[in-house]
Amino acid sequence: MQNVVLPADLDARKSGSFKIGGEIEIHRLGFGAMRVTGPGIYDGIIRHAGLSNVSIADLEAALKLFKVATVQNRYNLVDRSSEDVLDYCEKHGIGFIPWAPVATGRLSKSGSIDDIAKAHGATPSQIALAWLLKRSPVMLPIPGTSKAAHLEENVAAVEIHLSDKEFATLNR
Repeated sequence: MQNVVLPADLDARKSGSFKIGGEIEIHRLGFGAMRVTGPGIYDGIIRHAGLSNVSIADLEAALKLFKVATVQNRYNLVDRSSEDVLDYCEKHGIGFIPWAPVATGRLSKSGSIDDIAKAHGATPSQIALAWLLKRSPVMLPIPGTSKAAHLEENVAAVEIHLSDKEFATLNR
């Protein structure tokens, strides 16, 4: 296995494109999206790749070139704008990593997530994670945390089993 060193100059990464090892070229397409070209893609050196911030059209284009292991798009209880991409991933067995998985703001205002959390002796964040896990078998939430207590709380969410009624309430 060869180590890859990215350019130390952040401006080079922001500006457009750069090369890894002189062969694999990275092109910045926009926030969170890049295009990779070079022999690694076409010669099987890269067997699987993850994509970020993509549409179904982007995903289908990538699948013509290489096996896509995961997609990471913004998706949570409040923002479901990538619902179509999640459904596509589920249909094709591609892992889906929800970016910002624990957004609960709108639901906290309505009280529904707080009521469900109270019924389970859980936090709203745990309920948001439990909802994601129930939503799809290809869902791979990775909530960011900087504290051990939050990590333990997030991991404990896997033990919360929402009823179909609770799931439907959160789906509104």
